[in-house]
Amino acid sequence: MHPESYEKKDKIPSDDNVPIFLKGGVLDQILYRTTMGLCVAAIGLFIYNIRSMAVKK
Repeated sequence: MHPESYEKKDKIPSDDNVPIFLKGGVLDQILYRTTMGLCVAAIGLFIYNIRSMAVKK
């Protein structure tokens, strides 16, 4: 492993119930929520497209 990885690993305590991908602070939370929001929007648009192609106009 890279030496900086060990330094970052030591900074993140593992005694609380916060997932590791959210322990980086506010920026990690913003990125996570943005990613989840975009995934939900993409799934919604996918379903909308499939439905619109299946229904005759």
